[in-house]
Amino acid sequence: MRELAKKAATAVVFLMLVAHATSAWATNYAWTGGAAGDWHTETNWDPNGTPGANDRADFGAGEGATISANATIGRLVISSTSTITIDDGFVLTVSHNSTPMIDGTGSIVTTGSAYIHVTTAANNAIVINQTMTLGNF
Repeated sequence: MRELAKKAATAVVFLMLVAHATSAWATNYAWTGGAAGDWHTETNWDPNGTPGANDRADFGAGEGATISANATIGRLVISSTSTITIDDGFVLTVSHNSTPMIDGTGSIVTTGSAYIHVTTAANNAIVINQTMTLGNF
């Protein structure tokens, strides 16, 4: 009986650890806000919510968003004819272990002092601080 109780307790602990580990995985957010929506409006994303530090933000062709406050995500995918605009004074940080962290053929426009900060797990960083068009990496 005691051996069975030990095995059951071990199984419960294992399942709790697996459940906790999988809840920390990134979420893929698909943009649903059209060609010119607000990045920070939760209903502009599927699932509803704003992408966070470990999440992937995905924009289909012809879609676009304006970032009007600092934002941090794990990965950004921008399809052709899509444009992300970062308003003056704000930063989009893209930081994750996967590469490429910014992927696609769309555009990111930084206005004024806005910029993109990209980091990898090894803390190699690049700052992009002008209007740019992304190509294939």
